[in-house]
Amino acid sequence: AWRNRLLARIIRLTPALFAVVLFYAYVMEHVGSGPQWTSSITVNADLCKANMWKNVLYIQNFFLFEDMCAPHTHQLALDMQLFLMAPAVVYCLHYWPMLTVSMLGISHLAVSGLRYYTHLNYHLSDF
Repeated sequence: AWRNRLLARIIRLTPALFAVVLFYAYVMEHVGSGPQWTSSITVNADLCKANMWKNVLYIQNFFLFEDMCAPHTHQLALDMQLFLMAPAVVYCLHYWPMLTVSMLGISHLAVSGLRYYTHLNYHLSDF
């Protein structure tokens, strides 16, 4: 049942993602021109040519944002990774509910603390 859902998810998402990455890599750079075109579009096309395998494997969010092909697709990688982790979390919630909730709470606090620290340390904007 879960394998079928995973397979259906991969079949549903991967062709569309692959089409977007191929468009960015080989078509988008030829669609227009302008003073900022090379610095934004052509650079992204080169990144897609070099790193499209990361997108197809849904692991592009593990690498630097500056080296990411089609950065807006990182949400698909996050969604796929959470989908893969969900059965383990549900299993743990079923057999060890208090421990799992405690660990999730501690993880949430740790990640929130790291985010707050990064925000202060790098003087990031509130907006």
